[in-house]
Amino acid sequence: MLTDEQAAFWQRFCDATSHRGQPLDCDSFGGPDIADELLMLVLSGRKRATCSNACWVKKGFMPMPRRGGLAIVTDAANNPACVIRTEKVTIKPFRDVTVAFAWREGEGSRMLSDWKRGHRHFFHREALENGFAFRETDLCIFEEFTMIWQP
Repeated sequence: MLTDEQAAFWQRFCDATSHRGQPLDCDSFGGPDIADELLMLVLSGRKRATCSNACWVKKGFMPMPRRGGLAIVTDAANNPACVIRTEKVTIKPFRDVTVAFAWREGEGSRMLSDWKRGHRHFFHREALENGFAFRETDLCIFEEFTMIWQP
């Protein structure tokens, strides 16, 4: 459910673009400790992809992204900042991430080794906090997107 501020933001987007419908999701990237940094990468155009552990969809904690789906990206305080459109969704094991995807995600050095190290750490921490173990054979959702609107 959207907050009043998020709903007003979405209405401004709809008014500006003649879009009808609701966002598929409204959330930040990463945890609260890195959400603002990742948002800045999205706003700058450097970050054009994200990766999530597929278990979150199974557990009902996040919707399954779909091509053409729209989402509001927020900062760490849950304030809406921009709207993205999903361009491509691929589901495969974490270990099968590509160099091109790591580059498109835009974080750190953009090198595959750094991407794996950072995401491995994040996914392990996230799993431990929620009572399960993360393995590199776990399915992940590799989502590519375009930022389509920022007020």
